[in-house]
Amino acid sequence: MTRIDPVEEWEVLDLLTGLVDKSLVVYEEDDHGTGRYRLLETVRQYARDKLAAGGASEALRHRHSQYFVGL
Repeated sequence: MTRIDPVEEWEVLDLLTGLVDKSLVVYEEDDHGTGRYRLLETVRQYARDKLAAGGASEALRHRHSQYFVGL
């Protein structure tokens, strides 16, 4: 997945499952049973470099901040 287009809510679980199956994302639970998906650090660094090389870093950063402003 190399897009930064919006993802529909119903797509999220399938996309995350695919990333876990490919060992790009890890699912972890804390002591209270709360689950969280975590991007592997090497994958995070690679993705950051690809975004920067493609000039998409700023657009993605803006979209990320707008999402949290809207909560």
